[in-house]
Amino acid sequence: MSCQDSGYDNEIPQVIAGRYEVKVEKQIADTNAGGVFPAIDTDTGQEVAIKIEHRLAHRRELEGEYLIYRRVSLNVPDAHTIPSIRWYGKEGNYRALVMDMLGPTLQDLFQSHGGPFSLKTVLMIADQLISRVEYLHSQLYIHRGIKPDNFCVGLQDQRKIYMIDLAFGKRYMDPKLKWHIHYMENRWGFANSNWCSLNVSEGIRATRRDDLESLGYMFVFFLKGSLPWHDESDPLEKSSIKRKPLEDLCQGLPKQFLMYLHYCRALRFDGDPDYENIRQLFRRLFLEKGYEYDWEFDWCKKPNKGSVAQENGSKVGEDNKEPLEAHDKKNGSNAEKRDGISKEIDEESNNISKADTDRSEISSIDNTGLKQVNEAKNIKKLKPK
Repeated sequence: MSCQDSGYDNEIPQVIAGRYEVKVEKQIADTNAGGVFPAIDTDTGQEVAIKIEHRLAHRRELEGEYLIYRRVSLNVPDAHTIPSIRWYGKEGNYRALVMDMLGPTLQDLFQSHGGPFSLKTVLMIADQLISRVEYLHSQLYIHRGIKPDNFCVGLQDQRKIYMIDLAFGKRYMDPKLKWHIHYMENRWGFANSNWCSLNVSEGIRATRRDDLESLGYMFVFFLKGSLPWHDESDPLEKSSIKRKPLEDLCQGLPKQFLMYLHYCRALRFDGDPDYENIRQLFRRLFLEKGYEYDWEFDWCKKPNKGSVAQENGSKVGEDNKEPLEAHDKKNGSNAEKRDGISKEIDEESNNISKADTDRSEISSIDNTGLKQVNEAKNIKKLKPK
């Protein structure tokens, strides 16, 4: 539903904050009570994006999104690739959030590509997106809306991927007391059933593991071109398909994608993900295939080696380790699952460490703080916190 057809009588302001001229006729995206529009900053001549929401909207999502952007962007370098917020406030009968203009979404790029992405492209996407999610989690927030539409490439540099749309973001831990949110069931209403995790699709409260599982679905989607539940309209049927063995979903793909999804499914509700090791899982596959970190994605026509800055996200603070026996019992022995996955990943690490693989090229991608990739034999075992 477009902003103009949303049922609100008031016209969209032509000028926001006295300086941003809105191009109402060129709406970029729809939202529940507004939309996203391009605009021109008349002070600088730069193009920006403006997300608006009617003041009578049932859910005041935009104000909450602004607060999350403000909190997570304090002292954050550009390398973490969260859009910069330029202004937030009221204009007429609308609230408006002005931010940097970005390039197309990963969904747009996938559709333009006309088929599945190459393995090299998906592995480079995974490297960046795991770091994006890790950084958000390090600020004690979860996204709760991970999908290809919510990641954009840069307007000028299409080899840097940005995370957008924090409208459904939520704290998973109290910043002062460091208490993790409580496990809850029968939580419905906000999730996108095409991309949400199995647990969330069955009404379990979202937490960090669910953001990561949604990333895994994106990786499979980019490699295969579709997910088996996307053609279903009934959310219950989608959930039923997700319950099928992950081996079916990952059939024909390198085993690392299955290992990744098994790891996400085995994490406890309050589990502290090992972001570095899951990144290394895909980086080792990248090296095994003999690829070069030139950041030449499938959508890049003229790659310029070394121009993209990459980073490792910050470490998440100490998590609440109060056991959730009832949840673990309901979902099987997660500890046994995690131990088995840890052993398999460790064996994979040992196998690759014996190979005569030149890893010197990796350090060249670290333009703005990405730590040099460790030798596989020195990578710590993937064990639950």
